[in-house]
Amino acid sequence: LSGATAIGKGLEDARDELTSERGRDDVQKAIVLLSDGVNNRDPDPRTVAQSIKDADIRIFTVGFGEADMTLLSDLALTTGGQFFQANNGSELKAIYEAISQELQELIAQDVVVTEFIPDGLTFVGMTEGPAPQLATSQDGTELRWELGDVVTGQKILLRFDLRGDMT
Repeated sequence: LSGATAIGKGLEDARDELTSERGRDDVQKAIVLLSDGVNNRDPDPRTVAQSIKDADIRIFTVGFGEADMTLLSDLALTTGGQFFQANNGSELKAIYEAISQELQELIAQDVVVTEFIPDGLTFVGMTEGPAPQLATSQDGTELRWELGDVVTGQKILLRFDLRGDMT
């Protein structure tokens, strides 16, 4: 149908797919809805959004052009997602990147790596990774990296050079 925007039906279909036997239980579930129109077909998207929230699925909405921004904002708010408005392609790209970052699985928070360098060895410098905080004591040198949060798929490589003291 020309001019038909069935947001509720699209949300139902997405919910049904995510909760079907093909849906994975070991991942965070989300729907990303991009709309440039106004809903004009049943079912009511707000009612469907409540059932999506009950299924522990978040809706991220993106309004583009003449979209019903109030509805899109309500859908995101109901499910714990986020609402975005895009005015051009570059904004749309940035929004999808932000959503991607939001959906990455957090596997560790406030990660701190500590390496103790005993007497007789000297820290020369990093060959890969961020510089550590250095603390020296009578027992040697402590290297400390405060890495913050770590998400699935993120790689952190800490490689450094040491020099042995020839005494």
